Amino acid sequence: MADKTLKASIQVDMDAKGVAKGVAATNRELDKLNRTARSTSRSAAISAGIQVAEAGFDVLRTAIGALDKRFTELNAVANKYSATAMNAQISAEMARYDANVRIASALTPGAVAVSQGQSEIAAGEAARIEANAAQVNQSMTAYNLAKENLGVSRDILLEGLGGGLAGLMQMAEGNFSQGLGTAFSSGLNTLDQLVNPTNYALGSGTGSARGMPYDEAGMMRRQTEAMEKLARGAGN
Repeated sequence: MADKTLKASIQVDMDAKGVAKGVAATNRELDKLNRTARSTSRSAAISAGIQVAEAGFDVLRTAIGALDKRFTELNAVANKYSATAMNAQISAEMARYDANVRIASALTPGAVAVSQGQSEIAAGEAARIEANAAQVNQSMTAYNLAKENLGVSRDILLEGLGGGLAGLMQMAEGNFSQGLGTAFSSGLNTLDQLVNPTNYALGSGTGSARGMPYDEAGMMRRQTEAMEKLARGAGN
């Protein structure tokens, strides 16, 4: 069998001392080639054997699964319709019950210790929360308000994106000035809604949004002014 991947180069030095040295060198090179061929053959055989074994294990697992399912079905029939098999099943269940009772008795101290540890942890948690109630309440309020307010900001941005897309469609249809006006109008309205404190839950009831992630009033005002200038420059 010709294997194009198995190649060897035989180099033979011939000198004036005669052919003997050349023959010896040739034999050495041929021996190297033979060793390489044997090694390659062994590797190929091992790889093929592994693949065959894997395929065999797959077939075996499938067969075992089918046998398990079938024998389970047959065992259920026997336990249901055979009084002897039913009694044997009841005896086995009673034996398992007795074994579980013995196991429970042996492990009772450990189970009690685990339950006591859980009780101590729960009591410690309650004491810690009571001692830090003000901080925990503030943290809970701040976290939940921030999460809800971020959701509001996301909704406002998505709503504004819809207006921007409408403007782009108008521009694609050839109404460039109208589309630009629609996009700018949508952007201005989106900015106004983002900085409007009435859209958010502030928690304190004072109506102050200072320090909240969505505040940044100075930056928003500058962006609004820039958008208005662009809109005026476009003739809107």
